[in-house]
Amino acid sequence: MQIYEFRDSFSVFCRKKLSLYIVAIRVERTAAHHNHPITPMNLYNQTDKSTRMTAFAIILVAVCVTFLPFLGCAPFFTKGEPREAVVALSMLQSGDWILPLSNGDVIPYKPPFLAWCIAVISLVTGGVTEYTSRLPSAIALIAMVMAGYRFWSRRVGIPAAMIGAVVTFTCFEVYRAGFACRVDMVLTAFIVTGMYSLYTWAMERDMSRLPWAAILLLSCGTLTKGPVAIILPLLAVWLTVMLCGHNLWRCTWKMATVAFLALIIPALWYVAAWQRGGQAFLDLAMEENFGRMTGTMSYESHVNPWWYNLVTLIGGLAPYTLMLVIFAVCLLIPQLRHSVKNGLSRWRTADNARAFMFIAPMVVLIFYCFPSSKRSVYLLPMYPFLAMQIGLLALWCARKASGVVKSYTGFICIVAMLTFIVFCLFHIPALTSHHTAGLSADTLQAVSGFMEPASWWKWAVAGISCLVGGIVFVQLFRSGTSTALVGLSAVMIALYMAFGGVYQPAAISYKTDIPMARDIEQIQPDGTIYSYIVSDMMRFFTADFYIGDRIAPFSPTTSPVTGLILIGDDDVHEFHRLYDGKVRLEATVKRWDKKSCDIGQPVTLYRYAIGR
Repeated sequence: MQIYEFRDSFSVFCRKKLSLYIVAIRVERTAAHHNHPITPMNLYNQTDKSTRMTAFAIILVAVCVTFLPFLGCAPFFTKGEPREAVVALSMLQSGDWILPLSNGDVIPYKPPFLAWCIAVISLVTGGVTEYTSRLPSAIALIAMVMAGYRFWSRRVGIPAAMIGAVVTFTCFEVYRAGFACRVDMVLTAFIVTGMYSLYTWAMERDMSRLPWAAILLLSCGTLTKGPVAIILPLLAVWLTVMLCGHNLWRCTWKMATVAFLALIIPALWYVAAWQRGGQAFLDLAMEENFGRMTGTMSYESHVNPWWYNLVTLIGGLAPYTLMLVIFAVCLLIPQLRHSVKNGLSRWRTADNARAFMFIAPMVVLIFYCFPSSKRSVYLLPMYPFLAMQIGLLALWCARKASGVVKSYTGFICIVAMLTFIVFCLFHIPALTSHHTAGLSADTLQAVSGFMEPASWWKWAVAGISCLVGGIVFVQLFRSGTSTALVGLSAVMIALYMAFGGVYQPAAISYKTDIPMARDIEQIQPDGTIYSYIVSDMMRFFTADFYIGDRIAPFSPTTSPVTGLILIGDDDVHEFHRLYDGKVRLEATVKRWDKKSCDIGQPVTLYRYAIGR
């Protein structure tokens, strides 16, 4: 009985509290009855203040509960996250906030804004952890989503902006970046919010005065990764001004002024870092900012063909890629000619904001087709704009093709329920012992995280995703399409909560080098541990972070006569060849058969001695 009461209460909540789509339609009909022209802006203004505040609060709560509680659940298991986090750790330990050395001798590859954020947060919390290291990315994502909702709700309406906001942070590429201690999400937030601010200044305020907010955003973006944070927003808005027929020459010199002012603060850091790091820093900065764009780097880094961007974009839009496929198969392909003609007509009559919605992501896509170095995270600034287009498409389907929305929502509900069922099956000892008896050691290790006992809150989070999926699935056969859209958002949020808090940590826990770090702490609690890796670009980033940045590269001229050294199985032969007769590996202290997540080899800790 309680289940049915909860289901009915949820249905009422969806229909009467969250279904802002119905509210907007009523406003539109009222305005049409009184012969008032309907535009997104007056639709926004006619919506009562409580509705706008409720919508804002709903999106804010949704994105916060999806990310903030679970940032520390997964350990570091790739070299990228600890490499960024250990820079902040080095700042706090050395007091050098300009150009700290980490991992023994590594100059930071990126400007320090992310490390500054991590260090400041860690000063308050008492130490650098996985949670504090990932928090800047999560805050940047939350700020970008809320800024996007505020920007688009005034131009395309509250319902589309709400759906677009949810789609933004539930696209897998964006979700993954918001959970990672990497510069990409912070950079994306500055680029996208900079675009919003520049568009408002250029297209709606007639470029009066200077856009100081945009200048500060572009400056912070440049301090996060480089001048690309200035180039992309200015180029996107400049093209929008040109294509929408505004004063192009006035816009050009004003944007040149904005670019110059946005470079002042980053230039101060670059000069200070150059004075500290000398020619080595200058060479690294030139290679990372210009060599990567021109294909003149001293080493190959993520070299891919131009169509790689399209493939990663399709994958990054998951799980909404499936909805787009259903839409194309059911609606676009049967009426392809009419759809293309209608689409071109709409483009010619589109308002400036909708034109900007298409121009901005195209600028990002085309810009990153030219460099030989291509990664999926480079395209992150496209996703907020594509998400808004998906939001508008979902509303159109709700009016014209409700079956598409309901089919896709039903599929997501089934996924949410099946993932919970599979998770439960992993915790049945008799079943798991029978089916894992013939598995290889590597496969058994990969699924071991799912078989470990889960705490009560993990069962609660996973169970909620299943419960919400089941309730929404039942309601699909009883309610309208607007409720299906609300239910889809609820299921996506609940599913991602379960993924971030339960499923992903269980899936990747075996990859981390934390066991190695704990053993090293016991063997040598203080002092430097040395390492040898054939590849000059590689370090034991993960283990180094977890033992407090105490692993440094081995050098026979600067290292002590005797000590401990980490060497991978594939690299030990090269070590013997290089230091034959000069350095002896006297004893094996500890060996880890599992491949390191940083260098991809089993690792051994030796005691070495340098012959004199």
